[in-house]
Amino acid sequence: MKNDVVEVLQGEELKDLYDNPKTNKEILFAFTPANFPSRIHNLVHNYYSWYGYESSASTSGYNCVVSRDYEEIMDQEKDLRWTYFTEPSGRFNGRYNTKKYNGGKYEAFSGYYSFACPVVFIRAGEVILNRAEAYMKLGESGKALADLNYIRQRAGLSPLSGISGMELFDEIFDERRRELAFEAQTYYDYVRNGRKMERKEVSVAYSSYTARQYNEIDPQTSRRTMCLIPSEEISLNKKLVQNEY
Repeated sequence: MKNDVVEVLQGEELKDLYDNPKTNKEILFAFTPANFPSRIHNLVHNYYSWYGYESSASTSGYNCVVSRDYEEIMDQEKDLRWTYFTEPSGRFNGRYNTKKYNGGKYEAFSGYYSFACPVVFIRAGEVILNRAEAYMKLGESGKALADLNYIRQRAGLSPLSGISGMELFDEIFDERRRELAFEAQTYYDYVRNGRKMERKEVSVAYSSYTARQYNEIDPQTSRRTMCLIPSEEISLNKKLVQNEY
């Protein structure tokens, strides 16, 4: 966006989004775990990437696959994010893994590999979608739609038009899901907006496991999202009211 401070990667640049935060104009704040003596990698990487002996790379790690509901909201033919950041799973037939955390490969010891992919805390794509959501809540639908379309178009999708209100909000919400998938953002989107979280699928390895207690969570009432205020804070500030738990 020419008049803004932040810039996003365009076209084929997008595929390198997570590889090098030092020279990447979209990354606003990140650090690389490999720079630390322990070389502990990004913990999110434990779920979404592989580590181990290269000969078993297609089946080791990759504890989490792309969910079916995420597959459903993606245009798998046109969306560059699907092209650049997913690949068929070698561990679970017919499913997909994300490639977002496959950067910074290094040999920990002979034949054993891990990744020092950057831990991205915030990037320009998120900032623009944050602003789109804020504009929508302020009633400035035109500006919200412009920001939404900016992210859609850089992903290779057609711009939207003629929408406002909850229809626009739903599109922004879904676009955040597409753009920020596997970046530990979706939970906070649901909580911030008071939307019920529904899990259509809990486990790929154990398809009969439903965990009904986790399948639907209302952020406005669930004890999983409504945390207790520490008693010390309550005693220091008499105007605080304890959350119901």
